[in-house]
Amino acid sequence: MRKGAEYRSSPVLALGKNACYLNLDLTDYLRWRLEPDAQRAAATRRALLDAGLKKCRDECLVDWAKSSLPPGTQIARLALGKAPRPGFILALRRNPQARLNELGGDGDSNAVFEKPEAFKLVLREKCWLGQSLPSTFNIQQSKPESVSTLEGTLDPVTPKIFILYQDEPAQLSVKLPAAANKLAAISVAIDAAAENSESALYKIRVLGPDEREREHYGALVFSRDGALAHSFIPALNDPSGTWTVHVQNLTSGASAAREITINDDE
Repeated sequence: MRKGAEYRSSPVLALGKNACYLNLDLTDYLRWRLEPDAQRAAATRRALLDAGLKKCRDECLVDWAKSSLPPGTQIARLALGKAPRPGFILALRRNPQARLNELGGDGDSNAVFEKPEAFKLVLREKCWLGQSLPSTFNIQQSKPESVSTLEGTLDPVTPKIFILYQDEPAQLSVKLPAAANKLAAISVAIDAAAENSESALYKIRVLGPDEREREHYGALVFSRDGALAHSFIPALNDPSGTWTVHVQNLTSGASAAREITINDDE
């Protein structure tokens, strides 16, 4: 606990393991959020970052000193596994003040939150971007790419979601038999890479010799450890020949395709 002159000048009284005890009058905090460029609001924000959250800020993958976010942006991060350097979901969304007590003053409004605003996140090290949602392209055709900056426009309602990996996502090792007969179960499998493998969301697409997709043989499968076990049974009236099975991890963007010859049942 701070005392004397140090007590009077410091915005933080004490730091605990899970708490920051403030020496600030936050009566007008809600109004400050509606006027983020006001001098008092900006000064309080800097004081909290420098005094109470400095360690977290300095160790964060995002370089906040070089980044910019629209007012009232809420940030969420979710790890995708227990690996030493797991992939993670980074989500941004606007957080307006919707309750009556938050907009009770004359002239108070959510105008600062109600228009699309540009954002920029500068990363301290390059990461692999598996997905960016919402997306204007087909996520089944996406591939992981190396990025050092995340930029875009944050909608007032729709959140922006990034799936990031600090290490390049591994190629998919899909197991599929070389040939099979109709009416026999065909197994599509991926083994978990390690004990602490990351979770994955797999999209499986099965294409016949005519390159038309048979959606009833495909699937969308969530895996907590990265393993995949799926099977399908070709019907008697399916065409014989070379079929193609596409598997993509929709979180990392990694994909693989395998061929299998399907013969008439003997």
